[in-house]
Amino acid sequence: MTIDPGEAGALLKSVAGAEKRTREFLVYARAGDYMILWGVLWAIGYSCETWAWQYSHTLWLTLDAIGLAGTSLITWRASRALRPDVSHFLFLRPLLAACVLFGFGTLWIWLARFGVREQAAFWPTFCGVLLFVFGLWAGRTLCIAAALIVALTLAGYFGVGVWFDLWLAVTCGGALILGGIWLRR
Repeated sequence: MTIDPGEAGALLKSVAGAEKRTREFLVYARAGDYMILWGVLWAIGYSCETWAWQYSHTLWLTLDAIGLAGTSLITWRASRALRPDVSHFLFLRPLLAACVLFGFGTLWIWLARFGVREQAAFWPTFCGVLLFVFGLWAGRTLCIAAALIVALTLAGYFGVGVWFDLWLAVTCGGALILGGIWLRR
């Protein structure tokens, strides 16, 4: 059986398309796990900012620690499923990346002397921009979710007054959770 060059090109194009869709599915599934985890943590954290603000510093440190541990676990489990021979220390990459990003954000909050409201708006917009940039390579659904998070944060910052933290809990936490569920489907 011989295949002419046109058929061969069409087959290769079909295989490349299937490979692209498979890679996108795997990235989306993992990104969905991260988004659901952090969406739940944001919803809890920003809700508690509304009603238990005096404990917010300790609460956010605890939630961030849970988030970092969960992020590392998701990365480790996903990498072990794909490549069982992978290093046990692969979970350190997302942990180190998150620490660098938290450090960078905290540095600028400190240097710019952000107020409480500005700090509350900074983190979702900062994470939204990072998610958008990642989405440029991984897929447009992440870009859409990121743009939605930034837009909802800014709408709340300028429009909802004293209920801003609750707004962030529902809209940004909710956007992450729904976006994660959407990506997992």
